[in-house]
Amino acid sequence: MRIAFIGSTGRLGGPIAHEALARGHAVTALRRGEVDIFDVAALAQAVRGHDALVSAYRPPSGDTLHLLAALARCLTRAAPLAGVARLLTVGGAGVLEVAPGQRLGDQSDFPAALRPQVVAHAAAIAELRAAEGVDWTCVVPAAQIAPGPRSARYRTAVGVLVRREDGSSTITDADFACAVLDELETGRHPRQVLGVGD
Repeated sequence: MRIAFIGSTGRLGGPIAHEALARGHAVTALRRGEVDIFDVAALAQAVRGHDALVSAYRPPSGDTLHLLAALARCLTRAAPLAGVARLLTVGGAGVLEVAPGQRLGDQSDFPAALRPQVVAHAAAIAELRAAEGVDWTCVVPAAQIAPGPRSARYRTAVGVLVRREDGSSTITDADFACAVLDELETGRHPRQVLGVGD
């Protein structure tokens, strides 16, 4: 598979790109300064000829969280324009439900400093859902994700935070990367938000 990748050197993107290469996929990194990912025409030109477009984009520090929704809008327009069949994005755990109608980010003990990120990721998902004719999946890691070994064992839940019996929610970056590539290769959850945990 030929994969165009935004954010391939980031904290989450790096392990995902490594997993893709280890599986024999061809990865094209769309680097800042080389491709304007917020220009639909330029992005479409850069990803043309690829089978999938993956984004693990993380906005630069500062008040730039609105860029997540702006990028999602560009992705959903550029992918079909370029003939790219599959779009996969990485989301934030705050958007996942911990009970019916209750998101992790809405809980009283959720860090207030992270709530703007929840709003931003929710806005990005709204852009994905509004796009017609786009085969997308937003894969979201557990509440706690940290460097660790690859076991290739994980659990998934559509729209729901994956937790252990003790209530903890964790995943290693390597196992999250494995889950992302499994979803990219199988396409089991089109147009859904998929929670991943150990």
